[in-house]
Amino acid sequence: MANPRAGLVLKSVLTGWSLAAVLLATGAMADAPPPPPSDWDAWSADKNFVAHGDVAANKIVVMRIVRGKREPMWSISPWQNTFLGQSVLLSGDGQSFVIFGHPWIGSGLDQPILHFYHLGKMVRQWTLADLFATTTGLQTSISHLLWSKTASLENETLKVTTNDGRDLSFDMVTGDLRTPK
Repeated sequence: MANPRAGLVLKSVLTGWSLAAVLLATGAMADAPPPPPSDWDAWSADKNFVAHGDVAANKIVVMRIVRGKREPMWSISPWQNTFLGQSVLLSGDGQSFVIFGHPWIGSGLDQPILHFYHLGKMVRQWTLADLFATTTGLQTSISHLLWSKTASLENETLKVTTNDGRDLSFDMVTGDLRTPK
């Protein structure tokens, strides 16, 4: 005589696998820890400059591309965790870049979200509190607050659309806000 519980167990296993497949397909598990640090490149739009994250040297080096070769211009140290360069926008003249922060849920409004560098010096840092009165209404991933929808560089100006719909412009040299909050 067949065990009536065997069908129930098989159904539970199949349901569990189906749920796991749905979660993977929808990206619900996409908020995994970042990969271990490794070197990365973030290019200017015209590919004439590159910011290179060098883990072994513990710094980010901005270089000019001349006849296919990299010529160092300036650097910052220590190395910054930038999600393998995905969070860096380099200006078209190679003199400035901005690093986007990824604030944690529940860690407060004092978390940095923008770091502006010019010729090797941090010139400005913006926190969540500088741009948001509260985190209520911001979209979230499993562990992070998603504060920006889009970001682009236009004529040495960083343009950011926030998740609450505001269009902000920042000067890449000074990090100053050009539009009202």
